Amino acid sequence: AVVLNLGRYFFSIDFLHRVAILPRTYFNRFSFLTFFSMSIVLLFVGRIYPSSVSDVKFLLYESLSPVLSFASGPVSTFHTTMDNISLHLNVVKENKLLIEENLILKRWKETAATLQHENKKLRSLLHFPQVKNKVFTTSRIIAISSGPFYQGALIEGGIDQGLVKGNVVVSGQGLLGRIDTVGKNFSSVLLVTDLNSKIPVVIKSSKIKAILAGDNSEKTYLFYAPQNAQIKVGEEIITSGHGGVFPYGIPIGKVSGFYDGIYHIIPHVRVEDVGFVRVVDYGLNGGIAPYYFFGWIISFEKMVKQLFFRNVPLLTVLFLVLIIAMPFQITGYSMTAPFLSLAAVCYWSIFSPTLLPFYGLFFLGLLQDILSHPDTLGLNAGLFLLVRMFLELEKRFFINQGFIVLCLTLGAVTLICFLIKILIVFFLADASFSINPFILQYIFTLLLMPSLICVLMYLRSFLTKRNLF
Repeated sequence: AVVLNLGRYFFSIDFLHRVAILPRTYFNRFSFLTFFSMSIVLLFVGRIYPSSVSDVKFLLYESLSPVLSFASGPVSTFHTTMDNISLHLNVVKENKLLIEENLILKRWKETAATLQHENKKLRSLLHFPQVKNKVFTTSRIIAISSGPFYQGALIEGGIDQGLVKGNVVVSGQGLLGRIDTVGKNFSSVLLVTDLNSKIPVVIKSSKIKAILAGDNSEKTYLFYAPQNAQIKVGEEIITSGHGGVFPYGIPIGKVSGFYDGIYHIIPHVRVEDVGFVRVVDYGLNGGIAPYYFFGWIISFEKMVKQLFFRNVPLLTVLFLVLIIAMPFQITGYSMTAPFLSLAAVCYWSIFSPTLLPFYGLFFLGLLQDILSHPDTLGLNAGLFLLVRMFLELEKRFFINQGFIVLCLTLGAVTLICFLIKILIVFFLADASFSINPFILQYIFTLLLMPSLICVLMYLRSFLTKRNLF
């Protein structure tokens, strides 16, 4: 009888149900601690072993390149349409300018012919080595990555298009940077404003040599110039050709002033204003050995088969994460893009926390880190997890509040996240960084948060009424 009762118990539906849900119960209970610990580990491992983590981060970055390329298409189309409208509205003015420029170009054509003849003679006298077999490739910027640790951009074109590490990236106004990592069909560009960018330059008029370095802001600075150098505001800065990385004569920027013993340089090219670039192979290795990173593109076809509506919270956060990396032609957008993905996490953590799992937030946070702050991998992932845990515990207080109180409360939560972010970046930064982009980013987030909450409230109400949520 005892054996029979035990058999009935172990093979009962209730017992089998408890056994089936046991792994899921433990996973839900410890998922926050697991993924939050992984975020902290990734954050410190990325700083202690940056070279070991860089290849993994670029692999993930390139895997997402098709999505970024597709998402940036409407942005490029919008800018092209607006440019065409502006061109037609100013057609008369443009026509007059073209006529005047045509007359100037005719005079310059005659001057250029004379200079070309003189240059040919001077080259033969000085035995100047001409750059042969220059390879030009036109590419499109599909994403911009800007933060306190990294200033870069992702462009179309990689190994299959003949690009190699060290290729020079220029626009119509001057030097933008050089390729530092090459994938199969996409490449990463290290901008001249990056903290790790060091370029030998020369003052065009006085031939004074120096080193141009960035600090992850919109300006660059001159170092190692002679102490008695007389450099004037407005003087042109060009590449000197030393080191074999850049050829001589590429325009970079102009001197804007002399402050605190350092010459400030404003670059001619801002990455936010550039849609297409030219990648040039001058045949200069300059100590940069051609490096081929064999990446692959992850197929997203299986994701289409997933349930769409129950993933709306994750998809809205994903959309807002991708918006940050879009190459909008807005001054300073890449550094002060609003942190709307955090606002979306706050909203869904209150009203639909079960549809916002910890593992999904962890990977979306990593994506945010890769696109906006590649050198702080795990920072945003940890913030997403903390916000999700805190707001779910306190959702009884938030869920019955009015719209204004909800906006103010979420604004306070966002402010706390920004303060945590600034403190972590301050302790991990290898050099001084400016707090102004963080302040502007928070202000823009706060201004756009009410509109975003209205959209999310309407979306949630729409799906709930149709039993799709």
